[in-house]
Order: sequence, then C-alpha cells, then structure tokens
Amino acid sequence: MKKVLPVVLLVTMAGLMMSCKKNMVADVHLANPGARYKVLIAATESEFKKPIREKFIDQYRAYCDIEVISLKKLKDKPQDDYHLILVMDEVQAWLWFNKRVKKFVKKIKDPSRVVLLMTSGDPDWKYPDPDVDAITSASEKEKAGAVTEAILHRAGAVLKPPAEQEKGEAQNEIPAEEK
Repeated sequence: MKKVLPVVLLVTMAGLMMSCKKNMVADVHLANPGARYKVLIAATESEFKKPIREKFIDQYRAYCDIEVISLKKLKDKPQDDYHLILVMDEVQAWLWFNKRVKKFVKKIKDPSRVVLLMTSGDPDWKYPDPDVDAITSASEKEKAGAVTEAILHRAGAVLKPPAEQEKGEAQNEIPAEEK
C-alpha cells in the first residue's frame, strides 16, 4: 500500500496538470502600414473568447496594426510598443496557475492602455486586485455581447476613430523616449 500511494498521487497530479493546459491562439499579425495605433492581443482560445476577439479585430482593423499572440509570448513584448494591449485568459485554480497574467499585471505601466478579460466558471468571481480594472465573466454565450461591448468601450477610450481625431482630438502617440 505504501508503494501504491505515491504512484496514485503522481498520476492524479499529472492528470490535473494536463487538464489545466491552456489552448493558445495562433499568432497572426494583421499589418496595417498606415495605422494610427498598434494593438497587441495576447490570448488563450475558447469558444467564448474567439468571437469576442474577432469582433474586436473587425472594429479596429481599419485604423490599427493588430498583432495576435499566444499568452505565453506576452512576456516578450514591451508594453511601450503598443497603444493598447488586450489580454484574454481564463481563471485557473483561483489564479494559482495564471502566472503569465499575474506577472504582466505587476508590470503594467499605464493601466489605461490595458484591457484585461478573465473568464471563469464561477459567474460571481471577480479579479482580486483592486488596482486592476479587469472585465470578468463566466463563459456563458448569453454574456458574450455584454463582454464584447465592455471591451470595445474601454478600448475606444484609447483607439479613437480617424474622424474623431480629425475633429481636433489629440492623437494618442507613443512618446519617442518610450519606443
């Protein structure tokens, strides 16, 4: 019995680790040479998040250079290179397994340039850091529209359409010393 217990524990731990594996999005760069803004989307893939990401891209593709990467590459991207960063992840074990997002959140320089979406199986779960204005939602189809609108609203505060900028609003440039 003493020899069986460690084997059972090892198999159980391996199973838990495999079930927590994230589905990463395929990397794609939707280049727009004349774009006013650079946007980074770092995400995990799910049936819930995919249409939200696609709607975001449809909304901003005309005047943004958009780069989509898997969440595991987020650490390699300097925040200062982007006007807006959209991070889309799912909560795993009360954030214990969300190391990439937690490290990124600690390094946020300008919170107004970051939109964080965390999906959860628990509809009442909220992001625990009060300094982070995260959008949280259960991955329920009927909530996708409201989540999409919340993301587009927050992004719209940074990513102004060309018509609005031509009316005299200041362009949201990346300062030269930050490039």
